[in-house]
Amino acid sequence: MTGFSKIISISFLLFTTACATNGKNKDTFNQDNFISTIEDHTQKSQKYSGFYNTFNARVTFLNSLVEEALLRKKQNYYQWSEDEFRKQREKIFQEQSTKSKIMLAFFTPERKDNNLDKPTSIWKVYLKNKGQKYHGTVKKLSINRSEFTQLYPHFTRWDTPYEVSFSVPMNVIEQSDTVIVVTSSIGDSEFEFKSRSN
Repeated sequence: MTGFSKIISISFLLFTTACATNGKNKDTFNQDNFISTIEDHTQKSQKYSGFYNTFNARVTFLNSLVEEALLRKKQNYYQWSEDEFRKQREKIFQEQSTKSKIMLAFFTPERKDNNLDKPTSIWKVYLKNKGQKYHGTVKKLSINRSEFTQLYPHFTRWDTPYEVSFSVPMNVIEQSDTVIVVTSSIGDSEFEFKSRSN
């Protein structure tokens, strides 16, 4: 075999190995299980004043199970290797050792009130766990909506995506029941998430 032929053979072997690895990732990903995991950790609330819809909120509790499901979904369409997946998961583990997060899909017909990330907002978000209350830091997300609906199937074009973080480790609070409170002068909602041990 000539040197050029050897190069071609090695290149083909590396290519087919990579394809097999990516194919394996796609084969092991289960879309139904992913959707079920997101739905099981998402709660919604619709509030009205008479016939007038004051606000809608959908909260996804980003515990370790949900974060792993989201990473597996990204691995599926980005075709990450297992090494890349583990690196991404390690970043999440490091983050969860210092704080907790939720994803909040929010709608209100009054655009001036859809500003949860502003210091002047009428809205506050709290996390309650084991008798303690933690104030949420809200960040409005700049997103690709096509990708976001892949990760959060309940998200609609009317919703505004917010990420809310709390200064308590997720790996601590997910062992007991947690309540998320979204409250303002025009209404409030509570979302209860059971511990993973229940």
